[in-house]
Amino acid sequence: METLEFIERFIDFIARFDYNTLVLYLEGRVRTASFPYPSPSESYNPDEMKRIVAYAARKGIDVVPAVQAIGHAELFLKHRELADLWELRETAGRGRWKGLSRRPDTFCPSRPQTRAFLDAYFRDLAAIFPSPWFHAGLDEAWHLGICPACRAHPDGQ
Repeated sequence: METLEFIERFIDFIARFDYNTLVLYLEGRVRTASFPYPSPSESYNPDEMKRIVAYAARKGIDVVPAVQAIGHAELFLKHRELADLWELRETAGRGRWKGLSRRPDTFCPSRPQTRAFLDAYFRDLAAIFPSPWFHAGLDEAWHLGICPACRAHPDGQ
């Protein structure tokens, strides 16, 4: 995880070359009201991110948050409070390949609780980042479609 000072120096660097946007890859590194589980040593708080947004704005740079939805969800699903949102929760960690998944990494999109969590978290982030853009990830959802609820959808829809 980068320090705030590192991010500010990077903003200075891209501003020198007339960039106007920074896509800040955060995964699940912003602690919010809807996602209070990460420790301060592994996450940023809203005020720290507002500091970065304000710093970038003074340099003419828009900060686009890049968060993960569905795949690459390790930083979310490692918290026991969200364990029930894991795609492989009913298969004892068995996914696409032989053996066990190394770690919970894919949200189950069929669970209403997943949609409620992501909706709340994205709203929290939208209050921090005024950018009209938002990067929701969606790559490397390796185990998508494994749980019984997901398999029950016709044509994977």
